[in-house]
Amino acid sequence: MTNSQDFKFPKTVLFGITALYIVLMVATYFLFYKEPVIVCAQRMLSAQAIALLFQVAFNYINYHLKNKIVILATLL
Repeated sequence: MTNSQDFKFPKTVLFGITALYIVLMVATYFLFYKEPVIVCAQRMLSAQAIALLFQVAFNYINYHLKNKIVILATLL
């Protein structure tokens, strides 16, 4: 029987990508949420929020999976 310590590297990579999404969203807000390009920044933040939701869903699925090939497939 496998435990939660199995396949630690792919799961760590997915959580790292999630952290990078959050950093990217914060950087987008502070760098681009200014008057000349505020509409573009709003659209970019919306797209990043949708991507973050997908990433959180992948994290949840992968955290509970026991099949390594499926975990590696979600990395791609």
